[in-house]
Amino acid sequence: MNNIIGFTNSQTSCTSVILTDLELAKQDLRNHFSITKGEKWTLPNFGSNIPNYIFEPLDGTIVELIQQDVVDVVSYDPRFQVTTHDVKVSEDTLAVTVNIELTYVPLAQITTLELLFDRDTTQLENN
Repeated sequence: MNNIIGFTNSQTSCTSVILTDLELAKQDLRNHFSITKGEKWTLPNFGSNIPNYIFEPLDGTIVELIQQDVVDVVSYDPRFQVTTHDVKVSEDTLAVTVNIELTYVPLAQITTLELLFDRDTTQLENN
C-alpha cells in the first residue's frame, strides 16, 4: 500500500505539519465532524449534526442521536470501522465528549479518537 501524505496547520504553532497514514486519516475524520450536515451543497447528507445537539437537554434520545451520527460520519470513510463508541456528557464544562474506538482498516490497527464539542464556542475542538 502506498503512503498517503497530507498537510495540516490545525493546532500547531508552525505553518504546517506533515501527516501520513493513520494520523492523516484521523485528521480527515476530525474535519468531517467539523462540517455541519447541509453545509456541503453537493452532498447534503455529508457532515455531522452533533453541534446542533449541544444546546438540547442531553437525555437518552439525544445521546442515541449523537451515537448514530458518529456511526454515520465514520461510515463515510472506508479507512475506518467503528469498533465501540460511547458519548460522555461533561456537565461541569458544558460539553459533549465523543470517544470512539476505531479500526484503521489498511493496517487492521485499533485506535481511538476523542472529539470535544463545547457549548460555549459551539465549535469542534480536536484532541
